[in-house]
Amino acid sequence: MKSSLPFLSSTVFPTLSTLFFLVFLFNYSYATITPVNSNQLSNKTTILAGDNFLYLFVWKDLQIHSLDDLFSGNASSKPLKFFSFDTDNISTINMRKMIGMINTKQFNSIPERWNFYQIQFGRNSECIFGSVFENFDIMIGRSSEFSDRIRLNRNHRRNRKKEGDDWLNSNDFVAIPLFPTRFYIESDGNEVDSSQITQELFETLLNVTNTTQLTCKQSVEHDSSLFERLHGSLYMTNQQFDWSAKYFNISSDYSYNMTFISQATIRYESAGGQPLFLTNSIIDSQLWSSLCFKCDSFSCVSERWGWQDTLDIIVVSFGFVFYAILFISGSFKSPVVYRKYGIIFVATFFNMCEFSSTLNAFNNTCVTLGVVFANFSACMMAFIYIFTVLRYFYLRNLYHFVKNSKHPKFLKYLASESLGFVFTIVLPIPVSALFLIPIWILIPSYSLPTINTTNNLIVIFICALSCIAGIIFLLFDAFKNRNIISKYGFRRFFIFEDPYYFRIDLLSLVVILIILIAGAIVFASAPTYVPALRFCIGLAIYMIGGGTSMIFLLLERLKSLSKKKIQSYEKMDKYDIYIEMIKKNTNEDLIQLFRTYCSKSLALENYMFIEMVMESKRKSENISIENLQRIHKQFLIPYSAYEVNIPSGARERYVDNFEKVTKNNETKTNIQILDEIMLEVEANLKSTFNRFERTSEFLEWREIYALQKEKSAIKTFPIEL
Repeated sequence: MKSSLPFLSSTVFPTLSTLFFLVFLFNYSYATITPVNSNQLSNKTTILAGDNFLYLFVWKDLQIHSLDDLFSGNASSKPLKFFSFDTDNISTINMRKMIGMINTKQFNSIPERWNFYQIQFGRNSECIFGSVFENFDIMIGRSSEFSDRIRLNRNHRRNRKKEGDDWLNSNDFVAIPLFPTRFYIESDGNEVDSSQITQELFETLLNVTNTTQLTCKQSVEHDSSLFERLHGSLYMTNQQFDWSAKYFNISSDYSYNMTFISQATIRYESAGGQPLFLTNSIIDSQLWSSLCFKCDSFSCVSERWGWQDTLDIIVVSFGFVFYAILFISGSFKSPVVYRKYGIIFVATFFNMCEFSSTLNAFNNTCVTLGVVFANFSACMMAFIYIFTVLRYFYLRNLYHFVKNSKHPKFLKYLASESLGFVFTIVLPIPVSALFLIPIWILIPSYSLPTINTTNNLIVIFICALSCIAGIIFLLFDAFKNRNIISKYGFRRFFIFEDPYYFRIDLLSLVVILIILIAGAIVFASAPTYVPALRFCIGLAIYMIGGGTSMIFLLLERLKSLSKKKIQSYEKMDKYDIYIEMIKKNTNEDLIQLFRTYCSKSLALENYMFIEMVMESKRKSENISIENLQRIHKQFLIPYSAYEVNIPSGARERYVDNFEKVTKNNETKTNIQILDEIMLEVEANLKSTFNRFERTSEFLEWREIYALQKEKSAIKTFPIEL
């Protein structure tokens, strides 16, 4: 039988609606009855009615329709799984107490195969293992909680509901009322007036049963009102009150009088009201489908939007700004960005994913997937960064390793681009997945606090380990280069000696570490401000993940543009003259400075090739086959010790000429055999020099050189500066 929806209902009760309207027009100056919870009762209280019952909501496939069915027959021998939600404040201990209390047929015992769980997800939903309802048998809770939760967890995998709607609905379950949790009592200080008490209970019945004007936004109120009619609205039996008294430890001194609610019920029904006592079959036909939902937005995103969501969205938005600046400014073409492509292009994307997965838009739909994705994103960022930094420092020391190794080809293979991609992008995936194992193990426990705590500990451990390791390495590197720092200062150590700005990034880790420590302190004292700290961490990650590099690149570009405006006369011919000075070895200071920059820029092989070829050219127009073979072995064989990066076409033409020369058994050949290779390597050298000329060290050398030229302090070929 299909559930009726509010927009399909055609039943109208004119008499009841008129009475309801008149009741609300009449305003009493005082109230005789008051609704209270169990902890608000006193020994002088007289209880007149009860509602807001606790229920057992049982899957229909279990064929359990009453407490007798539950505690007798096959049900007591089945491995049933009971559960409640933490928002209903029913712990596993209370569930066991409750079931044992109502099991009068088995001397208040609990079958051994019955288990009890508390779902601690707040108002979020779980989807990895399907709807929460699919994985349990019986929910214990209030009708309002059930009506709300069945809609929040309506997606299912047909594990139990094989046919019918795509959603789980309230009428897929049988509701068994247990006992009330709210009571209506005589108000203190009022004289007992039986007609007044009956009148107010009658008005209350009109209020709680009036569902004809409700819409989908009030679907929880509609279904809750229907469930309350299983035991009679505001009505409770002696047995149900006794269960309440035992469960809430209510003193036996309390008295209750059901006469007034009985009179109010008779008056209500005589006024043409809907029946106050309904069976499960009738209620099933009137419950609304889960398609009828209280929220306008998907997964209640707008209804549950918080200030922390706004901060997270701002962090994600900064990611789009980051990529826009990266591509619009042309910074993505820079070797600095290329050397960090894993960090800048991939890790930054995972930073956006990290903060997207914490939004209510994500958690409302599937909080565990949000936790898993947040954990994986954080791990990917950390390991991509760690592996990229390790690879960079391996490349920085590659010349030293190759020089002292008996297997230089193997070391060069480890430095290859393909292996670099595997090491910095592919390898972090399985490593990050390993840290998901504890989360996957904890998901079936349905305890979000435990899952979140474990996830936070994993992320904090990885971040803290990365920060501490980076800081230690930076301190060690600074100690190792203490002479350079002492002689030239920290500027040269952080910028000129590290053209890719990795040291500045490592220095930025100090900021992250400080934020993490502050976050731990704030979380312990004022958890409300944790989202603000997360916001700061998100922005700091952008800086470490390429933000500082782009800032320095943009500053270099602005500086270069200003220099070109001031010295517009210095065109490419001047640029080529500097290259010629390096090639012809006519200025030792410039050569040493440029050689150092090439080494730090991982481009020393270009300078070494030019130096070796030019040395041969200065001696003769011909080159001995022995020297040619030495150049070939060191620079031009794949994975050779100092392999230069040249186009494959140029390499193939050179190899053909080289093989012809060697087959002829000649002792020497014209050095023009290396001309095409020379042009390609010189282009690489110019690219390096293009970055070198923007450094403060080069600008300082040029000023000194120009001053020396003016004073004729040095002798060299004429040059206009």
